[in-house]
Amino acid sequence: MKRKFILTGTDNDGFRHRYSARKIEKFKVAFSDLMKDLGFEPNPFLKLFEGGFYDENEEFIAKDRLVKEIIDECFHFQNENYDVDLFFGDKRIIFVIRTKARDLLVNHLYKNSNWIRPLEIKRIPEKENLREELPVVVRNKQ
Repeated sequence: MKRKFILTGTDNDGFRHRYSARKIEKFKVAFSDLMKDLGFEPNPFLKLFEGGFYDENEEFIAKDRLVKEIIDECFHFQNENYDVDLFFGDKRIIFVIRTKARDLLVNHLYKNSNWIRPLEIKRIPEKENLREELPVVVRNKQ
């Protein structure tokens, strides 16, 4: 089964498309697939997770960064068709994609993401007489 990131919000103005996603580890693989679909080859997104540290012998130990470890960092990617800004917040990931090829972008997003299930809101039953008079309540002073 293909890994997908979970979208929690969206906004667009026809050219600038803003999305927010849950900050979970499967975002890494799913967003990488989206970047590949958008024509980013080699995929610069994967380099964000390359990391490591130097041990006491000053030897470099490679260790991939986890999505939850990246906080308050912003990254920019650009190719001939897409301009992508990616921000890792504390609890959410926000990305902005600027393009004129909106339909193609939406198709790629549909393939690589899921939407959160919206809250179900119970409707208040409509009353025929909206100007219903309420009884006056008199309170006794003691």
